[in-house]
Amino acid sequence: GIVMAKSNDGYVPNHADGGSISSASEPAVGGKVLLDLFQRFGDVWIVELLLDHLIDWSDWQWERRRVVGVGACADPGFITIGNDYENCSTNLSTASNCPGGGESGLDQSPKWDCPGAAPDGSGGNCSVFVYRDPKSSPHVLQLADMQSTSLFVLDAESIVALAIAVNRTEVVPRLRARAAQMKVQLAKAWDNDTESFLDIYPATGEFSDKLTPTAFYPLFAGVATDQQAITMVRNHLLNASEFCISADYASDPDSKCYWGLPSIAANAPSFMQPLRYIYWRGLSWGPMTMMTWWALDAHSSIPQVKEARSLLAKQKTDMMISMWRAH
Repeated sequence: GIVMAKSNDGYVPNHADGGSISSASEPAVGGKVLLDLFQRFGDVWIVELLLDHLIDWSDWQWERRRVVGVGACADPGFITIGNDYENCSTNLSTASNCPGGGESGLDQSPKWDCPGAAPDGSGGNCSVFVYRDPKSSPHVLQLADMQSTSLFVLDAESIVALAIAVNRTEVVPRLRARAAQMKVQLAKAWDNDTESFLDIYPATGEFSDKLTPTAFYPLFAGVATDQQAITMVRNHLLNASEFCISADYASDPDSKCYWGLPSIAANAPSFMQPLRYIYWRGLSWGPMTMMTWWALDAHSSIPQVKEARSLLAKQKTDMMISMWRAH
């Protein structure tokens, strides 16, 4: 499907049809999904069909989507989002705004609000988000992104497993080396004050104050300690003020995040703001649930995390079934 629409530059677009191809890529879940399919059904042909495209995409991310700065963001930096072809705007209402999530899949998430922005995402110090000139270097957002970096690691390690399965071991050393470097970087993104993994502004080395479920993604990248996993579950996932996963969620139908796992912590000023555009500013999403489940599943040998994984699955399954029955 979409992997076969890979551009000549090496990236997999977030959409393609007979007349056009997107100028932006997509979160890198291809390797993980293909590995899951291969492990379940054992079809070698689809691995051989897609493997080179996935390798090219991983290479493209390494070359075109790393952001380097000071402190924890020193070389090799982190993986982030970007757009090599279109002008960017810091206007939340424009479709092409680049601190609006472009190729992240998280359109207009508060993750991309400029520091000091109002709850509706307007204003703030947008100078920290200035893109590099695409004519001289990758056109990337100046933010070390926990989603992009964690998915890069998971994707690279999944491609390694696929390559070994079809005897394409020549690509293994470089993909393993890059994944290892990004794991070292992700470990630096743990903030002791909030007891969470957080995005970082490369220009200053400061942590972002936006807490979204992408903070859990380093868990599936294999960088969190057992204690960090337990702490994130206890302090954030099961926190009724933040991500609202609970065994007895149905007893409080008036809860502002009744279904759990809102796309920004429920106690954030930007939660459900602005009301005219709450798409990724508080609503709960299936793909984000899936990736958070991956994060918990990676630490499911820990009883507290295993229980949280079950609660997440139950609450979100109830949400899905309620929508199915209603519509």
